[in-house]
Amino acid sequence: MHGCPRWQKYPVRRLEDLQNLVLGAELEVIHMGCSPVRGSLAFAAHDGLIFSTSLLQSPTLVRGILSSDAMTFCLGLRLPFGARQWLDPVSHGDIGLLQSGAEYEGLFPSSSLHLALTLDRARLDREATLQGVVLDQRLSDTTGLHPDAIPQSQILQFRSYILHLHEGDGSDDFPAIERFSKSFLRCLVHHYARRPEGWNIHQAPRGHACIVKRARDYIEANLAAPLSMDAVARAAETSRRTLFRSFEAVLGEGPLAHATRLRLHALRKDLLVHDSHRRIADLAGSVGFRTDAGRASARYGRLFGELPRDTRALRFERNVNWL
Repeated sequence: MHGCPRWQKYPVRRLEDLQNLVLGAELEVIHMGCSPVRGSLAFAAHDGLIFSTSLLQSPTLVRGILSSDAMTFCLGLRLPFGARQWLDPVSHGDIGLLQSGAEYEGLFPSSSLHLALTLDRARLDREATLQGVVLDQRLSDTTGLHPDAIPQSQILQFRSYILHLHEGDGSDDFPAIERFSKSFLRCLVHHYARRPEGWNIHQAPRGHACIVKRARDYIEANLAAPLSMDAVARAAETSRRTLFRSFEAVLGEGPLAHATRLRLHALRKDLLVHDSHRRIADLAGSVGFRTDAGRASARYGRLFGELPRDTRALRFERNVNWL
């Protein structure tokens, strides 16, 4: 892949396909919709640059480490209302930088178009020198959102190119990477050039996003136990009313609905890991579905487009294919 001079495109048919949203990343994916995931992914490598792009037709939350040994820039090319990075609102042209080993979180509504570039610091510095640009260390050495969006004219240019890649019918070769990579890298180093004093990078969630982060950390640590909204509110250091308002504002659903979603994803992960001798009802109980396994199975089917037993069969088929 690292020597491939052209784009490689792949359809998204299952939730697990989105673990490769950024090439080489270690991602957890939370499907935020109510129907099976759809979309496409594409990757290209050229001159020390690794590009990953996604067109998502299902609302998706992804989090994890994008690279353990390189830096990654994440740019929103088309982000509908509700898109977030690190739980803070973002729109077209907003760009975030992750240093190696840093944790990423992105919430992408349906029809989101996203681009990521992974490269090592020496490659970025070399390009800055070629362009006669001095990088702002406050921006280029820190994980977080850039305080300013990429210029609109360049966003339109990049969006047109990437949309052609995703929406093409495959009858023609995918567009070559060389000219695009030069243009994008040139834009990047100028965007991260030295800035006036007083510009600060956005790092930590604020307001409603901070409440959601604290509450979700508590929910995930207690998935198997009955959840009390009073306890969740206390963990989030807020009132029940503000807790519900924060979840609706940030994730578009209440804390109970989100807890159920997280439990369904935990069940899916277990089905793809545990041997078939474990009863599905037992696995469901271990992630918090202690009663009415049939209702949990129905919810699972609506979310993932397959029943728990189908997911277990998928695990078996994958193991056979790997032999």
